[in-house]
Amino acid sequence: MKSQQKKIKNQIAEEILRYGGEVIRSDAFRASSQETHHLKGNLADHILNVTIAGVSFCHRLQKKRIEVDEKTVVIACLCHDLGMVGRNEKYESRLKSWRQHPEESLKQAKAICPELDDKTSQAITTHMWPIAGGLPRSREGRVVLAADKYASMIDWISYVKGEPWQREIKEAIQKKGGNGNE
Repeated sequence: MKSQQKKIKNQIAEEILRYGGEVIRSDAFRASSQETHHLKGNLADHILNVTIAGVSFCHRLQKKRIEVDEKTVVIACLCHDLGMVGRNEKYESRLKSWRQHPEESLKQAKAICPELDDKTSQAITTHMWPIAGGLPRSREGRVVLAADKYASMIDWISYVKGEPWQREIKEAIQKKGGNGNE
């Protein structure tokens, strides 16, 4: 059982790097590791938690024969909160940062991935629904929305307990070539 779990965790790490390695190695992502997020964690950890949850959700949907574009989910998850980097300087209040960072995240995503498609862009800008952006129109956008909410909840619980979340997958990403943070 443990070897099967390790295999799954390595598979998730490989998929994140295959589709999102460019984002993970970007200056914007590296900067996110210096930004506090959800009490005690950092933004890069949260972004990776969302991405790990997003890939896991994709796998579960695919097992039920529900098609979902995993590349779109990975890139959108990795970019969804990059607009929060430097938020204390960019936004005049916490509420404004919640409402405005999805558009700023999209700008960051387009700088890293100039060929970003509409589905991925829309998934990034709607991840804060209902606070900001409209309801996601695509299945992938809904996966990003759900992954962000799920990971945020787990972030809060794990930080309160003082336990890191998904350490093994993050270490595998670093080991396999992410070199981005932590």
